[in-house]
Amino acid sequence: MATRRRKLRDLIRSGQTYWLMDRYDEALAEFNRAIELDPGNARAIAHRGEIYREMDRYDEALADLSRAIALNSSDAWAIAHRGETYREMQRYDEALADLDRAIGLDPSSAWLIADRGETYRLMGLYEEAAVEFSRVLELDPSEAWAIGSRDQAYQAMEQHGEADLDHGAEPGPRQAWASGSRNQAYQAMKRDDAWIIAHRGRACQAMKRYGEAVADFSRAIELDPDRAELFGFRGGAYLEMERYDEALADLSRAIELEPGNVWAIVRRGETHREMERYDEARADFDRSTELDPSYQPPTV
Repeated sequence: MATRRRKLRDLIRSGQTYWLMDRYDEALAEFNRAIELDPGNARAIAHRGEIYREMDRYDEALADLSRAIALNSSDAWAIAHRGETYREMQRYDEALADLDRAIGLDPSSAWLIADRGETYRLMGLYEEAAVEFSRVLELDPSEAWAIGSRDQAYQAMEQHGEADLDHGAEPGPRQAWASGSRNQAYQAMKRDDAWIIAHRGRACQAMKRYGEAVADFSRAIELDPDRAELFGFRGGAYLEMERYDEALADLSRAIELEPGNVWAIVRRGETHREMERYDEARADFDRSTELDPSYQPPTV
């Protein structure tokens, strides 16, 4: 019996390691072996379901996560990841139901609250989204990263006594942790904070609360100054505020960081047009069409 438990533990650990390295097929093989050994192991089933979700195999993800929840109805992690699966399938009501349930089980979890905030944002419920993202930022910074989190890696890093660093939503933390570089992982979590703040800014912008939006985008840029989207977001807000020089500077910076960013190129073209710089506007619109032939640029 002890040997069986050790083998099961080793298979789950091995599967998690492959998962953190994005080696999904090998991770699935290990979890399949673990589930063969213990068909009622909710943890292994839930983790296999999350791997299926990351592979965009949503039906299999739902089947595994639902099975894990049936085995352990108080597993907030499995419930939340089923909610994320529903969200990626654009089944938002079911996503919210699962996230509400998960938060009911773990009401102080920042990543659950941020997940719900992102769901609200995708549904166009910007007020609710802004409230949720604000709640995330009020919580323990070691928990502030939310979207797509891998809490196993973060819990392990906290055990090294470094949970008071400025943390922060991108795949970066997984690769960093898998490579054993905690410093890279903390920098990635800092970027995660930036992305949460930027999401709140986008919600404010959608409500035409431009001052708050610009403040959030500026804070996000401080945390992650090399991310093109953040400059694009702020530039877009400046454009809507008719602060054209600032819009032009930010959108040009976004394009410098990501030359193929069609959205930023188009918004810069629109800024040029508003400034009556028609040749520059036409050049940006032409460039956007070259990069994305399906795009229909506005007229100059």
